[in-house]
Amino acid sequence: MERDAAKMLELILGMPNVRVLGAEATSALVRIELESTNDTPVCPRCGAEAELLSTKSEEKVDLPIMGRPSRLVVKRRRWRCPTAHCPVTKWLEPDPTDEFPSSPR
Repeated sequence: MERDAAKMLELILGMPNVRVLGAEATSALVRIELESTNDTPVCPRCGAEAELLSTKSEEKVDLPIMGRPSRLVVKRRRWRCPTAHCPVTKWLEPDPTDEFPSSPR
């Protein structure tokens, strides 16, 4: 049985490859902050280990939780290829929640 609160929430959400960073519940809504578990991405062209440039957050409407509206705050990272001759300079990681079409996104 899982005892870590973030891991319990990950199990309830049922989204593999997604890490829960935090959650808050108010009387109006539930907000859950997520990111991909891919911490060591490589350049899609040359295979070099990528360097982190920045992070972008996007809030998505999700199904109600405990009768309250919910929002998924998805943190996506922008990476860059350190290889000088590689034509791929930077990219935004895919949204890890796009794999789950059951939610109205």
